[in-house]
Amino acid sequence: MLIKELLEKLDRFESLLTTYAYDELTSIDAVGLKQKFESFKKDLIRNIFNEPENKDSSGITNSGLPPKKVFDNAIQTLELLKILKKSDVPKNQESIVHNIELNALVLVELSMNMLNKQNNNTHYEH
Repeated sequence: MLIKELLEKLDRFESLLTTYAYDELTSIDAVGLKQKFESFKKDLIRNIFNEPENKDSSGITNSGLPPKKVFDNAIQTLELLKILKKSDVPKNQESIVHNIELNALVLVELSMNMLNKQNNNTHYEH
C-alpha cells in the first residue's frame, strides 16, 4: 500500500512539476527539468523494486525523421499550446491539452537525446 501511495504521489508531483515548468520556464529549461525528474524517477523506481541499472536506458529508436526536425516541431507545438492555454480552454478539453503538452515534451527530450548521441558519435569518428 505504501508503494502504491508513493507512486501516486510521484505521478501527481510530476504533473504539477510539468505544469509549473511549462508555465514558468522557457521550453528548453522545462525539458531540462523534465529530464532531471525522469532520471530521479527511474532511479527511485529502480531502488523501490530492486531492479538492476540498465546500461543503455535511452530508449531511442530510429523513427526515420531527422531529430532536429522533430525537436523544432515539438518546440513549435509547445509554443502553440502556451497560446492556447492562455485562452479559455473548456474544462473537458484541459486533459487533452495537457496530454499533448506531455507528448511534445517527450518528443523534445527524445530528439535532444538523439542529437546529443549524434554529436557524440561525430566527435568519436573524427
